Amino acid sequence: MKRYNLPLFSVLLLFDWSLATEFSPVIETTKGPVKGLVLTSIRESKKYHSYRGIPYGKPPVGYLRFRAPVEVDPWTEVFDATKDGPICPQIYNDTFLGQEDCLNLNVYTPQLPKDGENTELKAVLYWIYGGSFLHGVASKFYYGPDYLIEEDIVVVTVNYRLGALGTIIYLSSY
Repeated sequence: MKRYNLPLFSVLLLFDWSLATEFSPVIETTKGPVKGLVLTSIRESKKYHSYRGIPYGKPPVGYLRFRAPVEVDPWTEVFDATKDGPICPQIYNDTFLGQEDCLNLNVYTPQLPKDGENTELKAVLYWIYGGSFLHGVASKFYYGPDYLIEEDIVVVTVNYRLGALGTIIYLSSY
């Protein structure tokens, strides 16, 4: 009888998560429509809107590999921003992680503007992770916005190219 407990628990956990998932309204950005999630902060259980993995640059591959980032082309389909985007290539603990198509950002906001209302502007924290340009990630797992959201601050985290893929473009301008 005990061997059925783990599968049953897994199914119940998945069912519980599906009930807790609330989609944020689709917002229109300058590049196209984006769909996110409504999440809840840790301390005060404050609901906030999460849009993750939004591309800001074209994939830096081929000709663009060692060039400055090029703005992403607009899209017409709704972009699914419900999970973190890919991280940039790096070696961490002797393991290669990431992929080159990694120029994406995450936006967390305590509220969205309402149509026809004059919404008060909020403070914005634009977070660029450390890591000596060798490793790092803008994931909610590492840099969750919960405490700042509770202070009514919009949080933006960004993935950027690391190592030779990220620094050679700056050396070529000297």
